[in-house]
Order: sequence, then structure tokens, then C-alpha cells
Amino acid sequence: MKFYSSEVAEMNDIIRKMLNLVKKGSFNAVKHIFLYGVNVVLDFFYSNLWMCIFYMFLLGGIAMYQWTPDGSLAISVETLLRGLRSSVLPALLLMTLRGIILVGKPRMWRRLIAGFLTTLTVIPCMSETWMSFMLHTRISDRIIRLIADTNPGESGEFLNLYLLTPKSIGILAGYLLLLKIIYDLLKWVGKRMLRLSENDILRHLQQGVAILLIGAGIWWWALPAENNYNAENSLNTFHRLQKMIAVHQRTLKNIKALEKTPSLADGRIKDAATPPAHIIWIIGESDSKAHWSLYGYPLPTTPEMERLMNEGDLLRYEDVICFEPRTYRMMEILFTPYVVREHSSRYLKTPLTPMILRKAGYKVRLHDNQATLVRGDDQAEVGTSNFMNSKVLSNANFDYRNDRMFTYDIDLINEGLRVMKEDKGDSVPTLDIFHLNGQHFSAENRYPEGFGKFTQRDYSHRMDLSNEEKRQVAAYDNATMYVDKVLAHLMESLRGEDVVIIYHPDHGEEMNDERHCHVRTMDSHKLPQSAPYVLEIPFLVFTTPEFRQNHPDLYLRLERAADEKQSLIYFSHYLLDVAEVDSKYHRAEYSPLSPEWSRPARVVKEIGTYDHWKQQHRP
Repeated sequence: MKFYSSEVAEMNDIIRKMLNLVKKGSFNAVKHIFLYGVNVVLDFFYSNLWMCIFYMFLLGGIAMYQWTPDGSLAISVETLLRGLRSSVLPALLLMTLRGIILVGKPRMWRRLIAGFLTTLTVIPCMSETWMSFMLHTRISDRIIRLIADTNPGESGEFLNLYLLTPKSIGILAGYLLLLKIIYDLLKWVGKRMLRLSENDILRHLQQGVAILLIGAGIWWWALPAENNYNAENSLNTFHRLQKMIAVHQRTLKNIKALEKTPSLADGRIKDAATPPAHIIWIIGESDSKAHWSLYGYPLPTTPEMERLMNEGDLLRYEDVICFEPRTYRMMEILFTPYVVREHSSRYLKTPLTPMILRKAGYKVRLHDNQATLVRGDDQAEVGTSNFMNSKVLSNANFDYRNDRMFTYDIDLINEGLRVMKEDKGDSVPTLDIFHLNGQHFSAENRYPEGFGKFTQRDYSHRMDLSNEEKRQVAAYDNATMYVDKVLAHLMESLRGEDVVIIYHPDHGEEMNDERHCHVRTMDSHKLPQSAPYVLEIPFLVFTTPEFRQNHPDLYLRLERAADEKQSLIYFSHYLLDVAEVDSKYHRAEYSPLSPEWSRPARVVKEIGTYDHWKQQHRP
């Protein structure tokens, strides 16, 4: 907007009159100042109305896309209004900043800054729109942690699987087109109907300050009350980004708190107990029980496990679930005797389970194919084991950690076997922990070329699936069969030793089972048609004849526990009983191996008691 001398003179005259009124102590001064302030705010709003509305729709528009349980798209006007309501403050701030930058006759560099601000606004909102369509979720600290959990190889797979697809490109192009239409429409309304000039922006800094003050005053109002402390539920993109940063900082703070727990660790071998010479704990990845022929799947995906079971070396646990289908969260749960049903403050005051086992005299080694400790700080490959990745925690938990990862899990197993062989002279009981890549997406990358047995032709009976979906299921089943071979290789390599091997994944996977969904979405564990596939997992215990001979009572307890309904949230108490270790942090009522077993409730994140929920939703 151009400066007009008459307008400047008139405004100066108004200010001069107000100052004279103030000097005279006139009561009308307050009224004039108030009216002038209102006039400034209204004038600012009026001259920037189209920009404010544009920003509000830009920030709040993505909230109108809500996904119903069957995966169809529903447009909710109420949710859109809530989204617009929660976007008021960011819209005011951006509008004010843009107005201040474009005061007078803006030069090119100021226009570039204004465009940069708008671009910074568009990117996160466009990302949320993409995520709502492709992943059924919004930006949150959970998404950022998933990104942190993903190594470069998985990032490339993710891009090929989700981002570089016709559907994804169509969503991004459609969003930009819609944005352009809204922008041009609002400009046209402003020019033609409201008779505004595109540069009708008042130039005075005090106007921007007034808007900022008003915006700060409505901050609490602008965010729904129930979302003030919940970053994931807030509809405001930028509020969640701010909360997300706070969550990350809190995670680092928690790591510092956990560093104080090694001194609290206590553990001892139970009186009159003979611990197993060697325990191997294998954590799989994205492994659904529904795709194991050992559990009734129609295709022969696990022939080796079936053979071992028939030979009497394998115990199949019938009903085990996880807490939620997220690797980083399940890793935290698995490595602590703290139980998520209890007050969260206890977690930071409880030593991790490997610390307790080492205190009892165990040697503990970690072989991880998803993360390694490459630097001695809590940022080191922050991924799936970030809560153990400070020097203090890593040294307190493990006698050994691998320093490299492998393309295929068989190579991790072979490296672990080599380390075991080198340490064979030690007489102390040992726990080796393996964390596999398993069937993590993309499943076709989890087994060597030429290994795959299943093709889309094996799924001709699945008339509901497209050829691409059949190919996805075939790749997943091939990866499951590869896990079967990897486990059998390890078990056969330890024949003749006093060893017990426990296998379970961190969570399951959704693979075009009851709905057309390839890999989990953020709501998979809450939907009746997908929850069993992501929550219900295989759980196996392999024992050698030497173990059964040396530990008959323990084996009998392992055998009896196979028929109990169990949850991984209590796994540490089960593991301590397998290791014959007692501790003040061990709760016997949480372990199915204990006579004090109380069959505790199997809770799942966001849905409560799983057995009750499943009975209601899947009769």
C-alpha cells in the first residue's frame, strides 16, 4: 500500500489530540485511546481478512479428513470448525508477521521472506494431509520417534513403499491445487466484493503489537481444553510440533534419570536353584501369529518350527499379546520389570532387567540388527534402543554389544554364535539377546534373492485381493519362512548344550488380512478387524534334552505356562523366573512360571483390557 500524506496527517492529528487530552486529564482520553485501538485492530483485520481466512483454512483444513474404522473417508464439519478454531492464533501471528514485513512498498527480499513464512506454514500442513490419507494419522511425537527409529535403509524402503507412489503423488498434487484455488478465491473475494487492494496493509508496528497481544490473550481459548497437554490429539499442527520437541527433550531427561538406576539394581540366584547355563532371548520384528502355519495358517510358512515341536523340543505358547504395535515402546516395556499398568514415575526409578541379571552373576550380551551404539551418548542411533544408548546405561546393561548390523538376520545369528564360541570357557550363566529385522517392511528385503517360495499364484483363493496385494502377502510369508529357517539354524547350532531359547516378536503386522492394508497404520490396534493381527504374536520356547534333564522343574513350569493367556508387559518377570533370579523388583504374581501367578489383566494401549474388548468387538 502507498503512503498517502492526508492519511498520515489525519493520524498524526488524532494522536496529537489524544496526547492533549491526556495532558488535560480528560476522562475522554481513555475512551479515545480505546476506540483508536479498536479501530486499528478492525482496520488491520479488514485489510487482511483474506489472508487471515487463508491461513486458517490452511492450518485447520486438514482436520476435516477423518477416517472411519472401515477405512472410508468421512468429512466432518464439526471437526473442521474445531480445526479452524485451534488455528486462530497461528493465523493471527503469521498474518501479523507478513503484514509487518510488507509495510509500505516492499522490496523483493521482503517479499521473499513473506513467501518463506508461508512456505514454512504449508509444508507441515501438507505433510499432515498426506499422513491422514496414507497412514491415518497426524504429526505427533510418535511420528518423529518413528522417524528417529528408522535407519537409512528403512528410509529408502519407506519412500518406495509410501511416498513414491501414484496415490501419494496425487495427494500432494491435489493438496497444492486445492490450496491454490482457495488462495485465488479469497483474493478474488477481497478485490471484487470487499473492494480491497492486495497491498491494503496498515504500516504501523503498534498494530502488529496489538494483534500479538490479543492473540496471546486467546491462546488458551484457541486450543481445545482436552488437548492442552496432549500433543497427539491437538488439531493444531504447530502446537503438536512444539509439544513434539518437548517430548523429545523429556525423553533425553528420562535417559538421564535412568542413568541413576544401576546403583539400585539388586539380584541373586534363588536359594537351592540351579540356573540354566545359557538363556537366549530372541526378539523378532513385525511378526503376526496369523501367518504362522504352526498356529494354523494354511500355507507352510514355518515347517522347521513344526518339525521341532513334533520332536518334543519346542513349546508353543497359545495366546500372547503385546501392548502396542510400536517397536520403540515395546523395547522399553520388554527391558524393564516396571509394568505399564502402574504409575509412570516408577519407571524412572526401576533398574532395567539386564542390570538385575548382571547383578545376580549373569553375563549379558546384546546382538541388535536394528540399532548399535556407534557413539557414546544418548543420541547414538537414537532408534529402537535409545533408552539404553548412553555410555552409563549401555555399560550397566551389557557385557557385549555388536558394533555393526547385517543385511540378513542369519548373519547376525552367525556373528552371535562366533562370540558365544569365543566365550565358551566362562562358567557363569549367560543371557544372549538377539533383536532381528524379522518381517519389517519391506518384507521382500528381509530374505536373500532366490529364497522366496511363495508367489501371488499361491493366493488365487483370495479373490478379494489385487495382484499387487497378493505379491505383498507372498513377500511377507516368504519373510516369515526365512525367520523359521533362521530360528532353526540357531537352535540346531546349540544342540548338546544346556540351553533354553525364547522367541517372540515385539508386535505383529497387518498384511491385507481382513482389510486392504499393507503394514500397520496408527489406528490398527484399535480396530476390530485388524487388532488381532498386530497384537497377537507367536511365542516359542525351545529346550534341549540337556536342559530338560538338568532343570526338570523349570521345564515343567515352562510347559504349563504355554496354555496361559499372557502379555509382553509382564515379560521381565517371566524372564527373571527362567533365569532363577530373585529381586525386590521381581513380582511373582506377574509370572506364569510362579505358583503365585495371578493371571493379571492384559491391557492394550488406548483400548483397555484386551480380552474384554475382543469379546465385545469380535464375538
